Amino acid sequence: MKHKSITKPKKSDKVLLEKDKIKQLEDEIIYLNGKLKGLTPPS
Repeated sequence: MKHKSITKPKKSDKVLLEKDKIKQLEDEIIYLNGKLKGLTPPS
C-alpha cells in the first residue's frame, strides 16, 4: 500500500534540516566572535 504522504517531504525532516542549518550558523558565530576577541573558540 502506498501512502499519500510519501510524495511530500516529511515535515519532521524539514525541521531537522533547518535545525542543522541554525546549529551550523550558531557555531560559526561563536567561532567568529572568538576570533574577534582573540580567544580560541570552544570546541
